[in-house]
Amino acid sequence: MVGKRRVLIRKELAELAVFFFVILLPAISSSFHSLFLKQQGFDYANLYSPWGFFNQIQASIPLGLLAAFLLVYGDHDPSYLALRSSKLSVIRQIMAGVGLWFVYYLFFTLWDVVAALAQIHVPHINFHSATPLPQETMLNGVFALVNGISEEVMRVYLLAQIGKLTTRRWAVILITAILISSYHSYQGGFTLIAFLVANIFLSSFYLSSQSLLALCVWHILADFSHPTALMGWNVLSGFIGGSFIIGTSWVFGHLGIKI
Repeated sequence: MVGKRRVLIRKELAELAVFFFVILLPAISSSFHSLFLKQQGFDYANLYSPWGFFNQIQASIPLGLLAAFLLVYGDHDPSYLALRSSKLSVIRQIMAGVGLWFVYYLFFTLWDVVAALAQIHVPHINFHSATPLPQETMLNGVFALVNGISEEVMRVYLLAQIGKLTTRRWAVILITAILISSYHSYQGGFTLIAFLVANIFLSSFYLSSQSLLALCVWHILADFSHPTALMGWNVLSGFIGGSFIIGTSWVFGHLGIKI
């Protein structure tokens, strides 16, 4: 119409809106629903039933698929989806991923100690039952692989897309961390703070290293590192956690704090 100015919607905003409303908002809504109804944690029986496992996988896959699609067809730098980093070799990326997982493990072990000192209830978030079965280990391995890749491709997409909307690095990192952490609220408000801190660090790591492979490695290990029926894994997990708790107790003891 003559005399009226057309207002164009920016392509970047439109793409981000599609991703948010199609993928993230349903996950966030479901997560907050669980939080407010105090149904934190996991329902083991449902998770390891065929239908429950299918629901978990089909909820995770679209995260990565839509993010990958928008990265490929959204005029982004193709290096965002590359497993080769211009700054790190493949071997160093794998080593960095293992290191990230170890730091993540220690951070959440410390967070549990802080929660215990503050007498804050932290929901039990392990996928497995009290005595892990071989089929649970297998299912957990498949889920860790699918979810680890999907969520990290999603992280990279959010960093790339939000980076088109603002040049402020801190804003890109913070907004991405908030979006990723927001659908983990079913694990409790205190744990949600820990996820936010961890995601700020992980998003900052990616922008510095451009290593998608390292992100995938740490996330797969993190999702799989709940005690399983895999031989030796319980021993390794117990050794790391136990050593850290003993060290923390020793430090706190010298500070006059009883745990």
